[in-house]
Amino acid sequence: MLEAVAELGAGVSTRELVDRLPMSRATVYRILKHLVAQEYLVRTPDLRGFALGARVRALGVAAAGLMEPESAETAG
Repeated sequence: MLEAVAELGAGVSTRELVDRLPMSRATVYRILKHLVAQEYLVRTPDLRGFALGARVRALGVAAAGLMEPESAETAG
């Protein structure tokens, strides 16, 4: 679901996600509710869609930090 939101962009609606993902509407709603509660997704200001949240950004930063030392080792 996170990948679908990233690909479809900020403001993606629940309906767009239901159409895109191979799962039932009830499952999409349940997962969306959980991801919003855990701050992996946020509601857009108009409450019509979703966008990636702060925890996804934090994961990206952490992953980038893990990759940097390897790059330094191979460069030297």
